[in-house]
Amino acid sequence: MLREHLFFVTVCKHLFHHPERGLIITYDPIKVNEAKSYQLSPILLYGLTVLGLPISWLTYCQASSPRSLKEVLFEGWTEAPDLRGLPDNLIVNVSLAASSKHLARDLAKIGVKVVFTKTENSPLTISQSLAQKESLLNVYKSSDQEDHSFSGSLKTIYQQIRQYHEQFLTNKQITEAQQKKIMAWLALDYRQPIPMETDAELDWHPGQFTLRWEKTVKSSPPRYFDFDELTGLTYLRIRPADDRLPYAAESVQSYNPNDNGPKITKILLSCWPCPLNDIAEALGISEAVLLDYTANAITLEPLIRSKLETILNIEERNGQRFAIGPYVLRPQNIQELVDAYMELTAGGQAAACELYPMSGKADPNFRFAIINPFDKLASVLMVPRSLKGADRLKNILVNFDGIRLVTKKFHDDVISTCSRACASFLNNVKVMRKFALRYEEDWKDAPWLPGQSAEFISY
Repeated sequence: MLREHLFFVTVCKHLFHHPERGLIITYDPIKVNEAKSYQLSPILLYGLTVLGLPISWLTYCQASSPRSLKEVLFEGWTEAPDLRGLPDNLIVNVSLAASSKHLARDLAKIGVKVVFTKTENSPLTISQSLAQKESLLNVYKSSDQEDHSFSGSLKTIYQQIRQYHEQFLTNKQITEAQQKKIMAWLALDYRQPIPMETDAELDWHPGQFTLRWEKTVKSSPPRYFDFDELTGLTYLRIRPADDRLPYAAESVQSYNPNDNGPKITKILLSCWPCPLNDIAEALGISEAVLLDYTANAITLEPLIRSKLETILNIEERNGQRFAIGPYVLRPQNIQELVDAYMELTAGGQAAACELYPMSGKADPNFRFAIINPFDKLASVLMVPRSLKGADRLKNILVNFDGIRLVTKKFHDDVISTCSRACASFLNNVKVMRKFALRYEEDWKDAPWLPGQSAEFISY
C-alpha cells in the first residue's frame, strides 16, 4: 500500500486569539488586518492528513511566530501514531513548496518524496477546509477556558483532537468498506521518523498563500464581542443593523435550535448532477444514511457533516447554514428548480436569465439558466427541456429576465463548464468558480445579464 500524506499550512479562518479574552470565534470571516483593530492575533494551522482516510493531525501556533516545517512534520509523525510514521509521499501545494527552498531535498534524505500539486487540488483543498471546521468543533468541546494565554487556550483543544478522531474511527455511520480501509491502514507497520537537521533560520517563508481564503472576504461593518455564558465561548459578531439594539450578548441569540442544514443539503443534493452514491462513498456512509439526514430523520457525526458541507460549499453563520456556491445544478422537477433558485438567490435577489446562442443550435436536451445573486458568484441551472414548465421560466422564477442572446463562444463555455462539473462531484464548485472569475469584469461592478434581450423573439 502506497503511503501518502497531505500537508498544508493556513491561517485559521474562524479562530483568532485575544490577549484578555482568549480564543475568539468569527463565524463571519474577517480579514486579518481588520481583526487587528480588535486586538485579535491570527493563528497558523498546520495539518497532516492520510490521503483518502479520516485520519489527521493538527497543530497551531501564533502567526507572528511561525514554526519550522521540518519541526512540525517530525512532531506530527512522532506524536500521531495513526499516521503510521513516515509516508512514501508528502503532497503539498506548489505555493508551500516554493516557500521552502530545501524541503524536498531534506525529506528525500529520509526517504520521503515531496509531490507538488496545484492549489485547487481537491483532496488537499477539502482536507484544509475540513481542518478549519474541525478547529471550531474542538473549540466547542473544550470551551471551558480559564487560562486565556495562547498556550492555555490551546491546551484542551489538543486533548480534544485525539479524542475526536478516536470516536470518529469507530463511528457506526462509516461504511464497512471504509472501515476496512481504515483498519488496513492502521495495520501497517510504524515507520520511525528520523530527526532532520534544523536550520538556524526558519525553513520557509509564510506568504499570502496562507491567507487564500481572504479573497472571498469583503470588508465588514463594525463588530462586537459576544460572550456566551452557556458555552463559555466568545464570538466576534457583526453589529445588528438596528443601532437601537444594545450590543450585548442577550441582543443576539447565541444558539439556534432550528438547524436548517438538512434542508439546505436536501435542496442541493436533489439537483446535484452526479450520483449521490459517489458523495456518500466519499463520506464513508451509505446513500440511505445520507438521505435519512436530508430528511431530518438522523444527525450526522460532526466530522462527516463537516466534510459534506465542505463538498457542497455550505457555510455556517451565526447558527444558520447558507449555500455559498457557485454550482451547476440539474433539477428533476419544477419544485426542485424553484427551491434551488430561491435558496441561491435569497428569494429572488439576483440577475437571472436563460441563455440562447446567437448562432448555431441550442442544446437539444437542456436549457441553461445563469443565476447571478447579488452577494455570491454566478451559478448555472441545467433545466431539462422535457421538464413540464421548462419553457415558462420567466413566469415561474422571481425576477427572471427571460431569454437572452449570447455569443456562441460564451454559450459553448457554459456547456463545457457544466460538462466538467457533471464529471465528478468534486468538480462542481471548483469549475463554476473558475467560470465566474473568467467573466469577473462583466459582473464585479453591476448585476450581470450576459448578451442582449430576446424578449420579442420566439423559439
